[in-house]
Amino acid sequence: MPTTVYFFRVSRKTLRGHFLGVAAAWLVQSGIEIYRCFSRITNSGQSDGVNITEQAKLLVKKISGITIRCGAPLIFASFGAGIRATLIRPSMGVANSLNSSNTKKVFISKAEVCC
Repeated sequence: MPTTVYFFRVSRKTLRGHFLGVAAAWLVQSGIEIYRCFSRITNSGQSDGVNITEQAKLLVKKISGITIRCGAPLIFASFGAGIRATLIRPSMGVANSLNSSNTKKVFISKAEVCC
């Protein structure tokens, strides 16, 4: 397999695997910031004079920061895995899992798994 194809496939698999964790972290952090923003607006009442437009701008700034903080490791991890895999070749089993034409999909019924 050519090195460029191998690099691309390793990077793609790493990106897919790492994406779920990053997406979960992004959702949690964004949800916390949205909750904090709305709780500040509702708890302040009319007397404090909390400016809603300033709170919205602050929320956008925080969400964009969270997106950058969560997205950067995703990109760097996939490129790093691709570079590492091209420098140090893994075992034959790992290399075969990257070839979609060489893998066989095995379906096990529930009866076979039991006992």
